[in-house]
Amino acid sequence: MVVADLVGHGMLASSLPAVREGGRAGSIVELAGDLELAVDRNITLHGVLMRPSRQVLGVLAAAVAGGSLRPVVDQVLDLADAAAAHRRVETRRGQGKVVLMTSRSSRSV
Repeated sequence: MVVADLVGHGMLASSLPAVREGGRAGSIVELAGDLELAVDRNITLHGVLMRPSRQVLGVLAAAVAGGSLRPVVDQVLDLADAAAAHRRVETRRGQGKVVLMTSRSSRSV
């Protein structure tokens, strides 16, 4: 079994018991928390850094526009409400992303 942490907040560390000895675990968010179990069970940890290009973002935008990729959006707020957006994210209770819009005319999420 492989564990991929896409959430953060210690999820990688708490998921390590599910990884077999000598298995692999990775995170796109953070390598944080008590990772001693990874050492004890010879689990390989991977930190993955994504640097999307214009081409990759174009493919993702086309997939969203075509309906084959559906982003999960928790809230859409105006840029002026950035502080409220940060507070919402910090609660860790949202179901999806918080989106900040720079103008009302582009609101199509």
